[in-house]
Amino acid sequence: MANMLHQKLVDNGVDLRLKTGLAAITECPIQLTESDNTDDYDKPLSPHFHLQLALSDNTTLATDLVILAIGVKPETSLASACGLELGQLGGIRVDDEMRTSDADIFAVGDAIETADFVTGNPTLIPLAVR
Repeated sequence: MANMLHQKLVDNGVDLRLKTGLAAITECPIQLTESDNTDDYDKPLSPHFHLQLALSDNTTLATDLVILAIGVKPETSLASACGLELGQLGGIRVDDEMRTSDADIFAVGDAIETADFVTGNPTLIPLAVR
């Protein structure tokens, strides 16, 4: 499925860079020319910027927009240290009533691993991602 999506993006002119990390984003001012100005001569121009991206492969890119799609991994070190069972995706394994492997401990939120409503497969549900 991902390969089909990747190909569709590339076919539509997207510069898709897999296995390349973003090392830094630098905001660079853009000097507007007279032809870029509007007819509102009585209003001051707001500053315009573009972004300079430094990539992990030592290349740079200039862009106006960055979309980050990052993986979410639950923080479960305390649960693990306390002996709670973790699921195959790394979340705290819970049953249908949100009970952990310790019958007296219940868990909810980003750190749990539960069965997907449709497939029944283990899944993580990141709730607090912005």
